[in-house]
Amino acid sequence: NSRLINSEEAMRLLSDFRLGNDLKLIDKPLPLDILNELLVFTGPAVLQKLAGRKLPPRERDLIRARILREKLEQK
Repeated sequence: NSRLINSEEAMRLLSDFRLGNDLKLIDKPLPLDILNELLVFTGPAVLQKLAGRKLPPRERDLIRARILREKLEQK
C-alpha cells in the first residue's frame, strides 16, 4: 500500500495498468470507468479543487495515495 505517490508516478502506473487491462494481462481487471476516474481524480488541479485550496506537493501526494488505496481496495 502506497502512502505517498506523486502525479507523474500515478499517471504512469495507471496508464500501464490500463494497457495491461486492455491486453487482458491483469488477473483482476478494473472497469475502464474506474481507471478513467482515477486518472482524472488524482491530478494535482483536481485534488486542489476538491480540497478547495492550494495544496503543497506532499499533501497532494498523501491524498492521491489515499484515493488510490481506497478505490483499489473496493475492487
